[in-house]
Amino acid sequence: MRVVNIKSADHRLFEEAWKIYSYSFPLFERRNLEPQKRALSQSECSMDIFLTDEGDEVVGFMLFWEFDDSIYLEHFAVAENFRNGGIGGRMLDLFVESHKPKRVILDVDLPEDEISKRRIGFYERHGFFVNEERSHPHPNLNDPSAEYFELRIMSHGGKLSDNDYKQFRDRFVNVICLNL
Repeated sequence: MRVVNIKSADHRLFEEAWKIYSYSFPLFERRNLEPQKRALSQSECSMDIFLTDEGDEVVGFMLFWEFDDSIYLEHFAVAENFRNGGIGGRMLDLFVESHKPKRVILDVDLPEDEISKRRIGFYERHGFFVNEERSHPHPNLNDPSAEYFELRIMSHGGKLSDNDYKQFRDRFVNVICLNL
């Protein structure tokens, strides 16, 4: 797999990643196109697009926010035709390894159904820990005026300390949520 990092929606690979984004997440977990373009224009935000070794076929992407000591992995998706073959795990391991020593933080749905439990298990198998005691109210990305929903925080390499969590929430509210 090859990785191309993009910082703009003008990049030639963005359109294919946007298609995967559009069918991979429910509407309330997706930004509209213009807010997504604005987010990518921020210095902290970028997208890793994973390609096949043999060509330029997009395997998946990771949209993330990078700070001095941590990374918030906001969206991670694998193209439908590459799912269930271990590619997602390889992408995640490569991503975490390439950003060491920074801590990778992400959020997941509450473990209320089989799919969300399987997703949490996937991340746990790749070194992430559930921070059950950490409340994470998340805005509706498609309609920021709508009611917030609850997610769980997962962090790679161990649970977040009180200070780490406070720093994450401050950045989430004051940097990431400003780009809705």
